[in-house]
Amino acid sequence: NNSQPAQNERKEYRDYNHVFVKNATARANNSDPTVYDKTLHFNDPKALRCYGKIAKNGGELWVLYRSDGTLFGKFYALTYFDKGAPNCFLFMRDFQTEKIGVYDIYGKKLLAHQFDWIGLVEIPLNNGYYAIKGEKTINGETTEGLYDVLYNVCNIPPGIYKHIYSVDKWMNVSVRGKNGKEGIINMKQEVVVPTEYESIYHRETTGPNQMYYKVYNYGADEGSRVWGLYLKDQQILPCQYRESEVDRY
Repeated sequence: NNSQPAQNERKEYRDYNHVFVKNATARANNSDPTVYDKTLHFNDPKALRCYGKIAKNGGELWVLYRSDGTLFGKFYALTYFDKGAPNCFLFMRDFQTEKIGVYDIYGKKLLAHQFDWIGLVEIPLNNGYYAIKGEKTINGETTEGLYDVLYNVCNIPPGIYKHIYSVDKWMNVSVRGKNGKEGIINMKQEVVVPTEYESIYHRETTGPNQMYYKVYNYGADEGSRVWGLYLKDQQILPCQYRESEVDRY
């Protein structure tokens, strides 16, 4: 059966797993190294076959094979995300560097092994799909990037923003800058609302100007807030009012 690893490859997997158990045990201060098998096989016959060993202490080793039975690779950890095609991704942590890379279920590398953590952000286009949010430490500072690996609508590299939160219905991205303040950018990374605010709320009306952002900073009095308002990318109220709102009409 070509979908199963060859016998010698299974032996190689067991031998490699012995190293894994030894390392995992050392990391866990000699805790119980007992492992159990875990497999991840997809309905698509061309997809990767994934064989895992999960230790009681939480360590992992995954060995992946192509549909023809040849070895694809070995990884320290594996997470599978499936929201239906094309939103199917494998997040795999490299055994040596322990950095996470992103693959499709056939083994195509979508993003290199460079991330400390991986998340997903929904994009409200094409009936909704997901972009990859990757956390990467640059010069000792934790930053996040956003990668549209399916349609290439948006790609924001790490190193610019501390956090990337969400994409709204107007295809604008909520971010937090290195200064700790929130802002809004568009898909071209152009500034819609500058990263100058403690928090930003999305609002809409039923009139022709449907998009606006309600922003605030802390006031001079302890616990107080001062509010401002942006209509699309134009500031229409400075951040100095006790309250700001747009009537729905």
